[in-house]
Amino acid sequence: MKVYVAVVNDRHADPEVTVYADEGEAIKYARGQAKEGAHEESDYEEHPVNDAMQRLGWVFYASYSEESDSVWVVETELKMKTEEQQRWDKYWGM
Repeated sequence: MKVYVAVVNDRHADPEVTVYADEGEAIKYARGQAKEGAHEESDYEEHPVNDAMQRLGWVFYASYSEESDSVWVVETELKMKTEEQQRWDKYWGM
């Protein structure tokens, strides 16, 4: 199952992580958090996601302060194990 992880990285707080099933909703949330956190409108800046970032699953990146406060969204795969897989993991000490 594909999920989109929105991360708000503010130097004055612990990173905030929110998971979405929809890419657009994740980006909307991240963009909103950054715009809300910006002291001035000019502090908010969306940055291009380069090839290296895309290979790691990044789909959105923006900063909202001169001190590197930022938000990003990463696409990843949620892998869930069946009960039988979990029993075997337990059996093998994994």
